[in-house]
Amino acid sequence: MNVYYQTSQAQVYWDPALKAVVLRWKGFAQGKQFKKINDKALELLKQKRGKKLLIDSREQSVIVQEDEAWLSKDWMPKAVEIGLKYSALVKPRNAIPKANLKKSCFKMGKLPYTGRCFVDMDEASKWLLSIDKTELQACQTSI
Repeated sequence: MNVYYQTSQAQVYWDPALKAVVLRWKGFAQGKQFKKINDKALELLKQKRGKKLLIDSREQSVIVQEDEAWLSKDWMPKAVEIGLKYSALVKPRNAIPKANLKKSCFKMGKLPYTGRCFVDMDEASKWLLSIDKTELQACQTSI
């Protein structure tokens, strides 16, 4: 694992096996910290020309309302614009951030990407790996 960006709140890295940017939350971040961490994930997605994002929220704390609004109105459309097509989110263990995250998912609107939520990393990883196989089969049948 080659870490692209790391703070005490999160870690951003590229997973070559998944061909995905991984954003692993380790605690609470808000405002500038929260935005910088998420923007670093976008930078890496753009640099790698990635289409997949794995967000490990198991240790994430509550997202404040302003950051939640920024994420859905600004960050997510940018992510889709630079190439994000699939996101796998591993849900937080704590009930309060889990409820907070569920509420914010409904505010994403209609964007041309597919996002799924999971309870563990293995399920999320398997789903992201299956996307490559599905796209390859679709490509081969269209030739």
